Amino acid sequence: MTEEVLIQRRLPAWQRLAALTAKADVGFKTLTSQEMVEFVRLYRQASGDLAFLAARPTNPDVVSFLNSAVSRAYAVLYRSPQRRWLQMIRSGLVTGADTVRRRAGFIGLAAALFFAGWIAAYFLIGARPDLRPLLVPPEMEMAFEAWTSGDLEARTFSESMAMSAFYATNNPRVGVASASLGLASGGLMTIASMWQNGLVIGALSYETNQVGRLGYMLSSIYPHGVPEIGGIFITAASGFVMGWAIIRPGNRRRVDALKEAGKDAFTLLIVGLVLIFTAAPIEGFFSFSPAVPQPLKVVVGTILLAAYWTFFSRFGLNANATDGRPSA
Repeated sequence: MTEEVLIQRRLPAWQRLAALTAKADVGFKTLTSQEMVEFVRLYRQASGDLAFLAARPTNPDVVSFLNSAVSRAYAVLYRSPQRRWLQMIRSGLVTGADTVRRRAGFIGLAAALFFAGWIAAYFLIGARPDLRPLLVPPEMEMAFEAWTSGDLEARTFSESMAMSAFYATNNPRVGVASASLGLASGGLMTIASMWQNGLVIGALSYETNQVGRLGYMLSSIYPHGVPEIGGIFITAASGFVMGWAIIRPGNRRRVDALKEAGKDAFTLLIVGLVLIFTAAPIEGFFSFSPAVPQPLKVVVGTILLAAYWTFFSRFGLNANATDGRPSA
């Protein structure tokens, strides 16, 4: 068969292939079952025609047209199926939980520094009250006075909404700033930040305990503190991950170690910020509401702690076992 005869006979089929490709590009569900069969048949036929004509380049315009038609059909036929939103969300949750498990040591380090500062300040102020100005920033004095002098004030719905919005914008921004400093300093600023935050809470714990309000203070911050402080620990771990890649790159170049560590650091940052963000409405509407009994706050905080612990320790383990990725 000559080229001219082939072109005359096949041109309608090529044009039909181009039309079906354009329709299928929107989604294969737009094609009928007969059109799907026709699409595959025309694609295979056009691929053979292209191979025949490409070996005899006397009709470059036709070859160009046919090459474009076959390439588009190939891209539509063999592209990966679009994942649904729920699948994408689940994949993100699996990645987040798996990263938290694998980097649990750095999260534990952040928690250890925080609670060490808490304990140190509690006993240090008791032994050396003159050191209090070094432990309590001036901007925290009003908060200290509020916790030691009176109960929480009732808020209207509008006030609770406004405070939730404030927490939802301010707290994640603080988390980003803290994580950025940690990443830039290889984790050194993260150490200082965790220790300093622990010192402030330790000093507040000592002073509220002196007036018999330590339990009240702890039970009030417990519900939102679980996701918020937990999120702070996770964002802090992102700085430690990068710092460790600098200190111990292993057999890799430091730049390669940092690239690999950067993936986990970014995931930890996102997970931590999501937790901090979810704490905002709890803090705005529940934790600081005097209408909510303190025992109920303890119960809710404990439920949240158990839920988050279960999620990060168990979620996605089967998925990781399936694809061969380590989960710890």
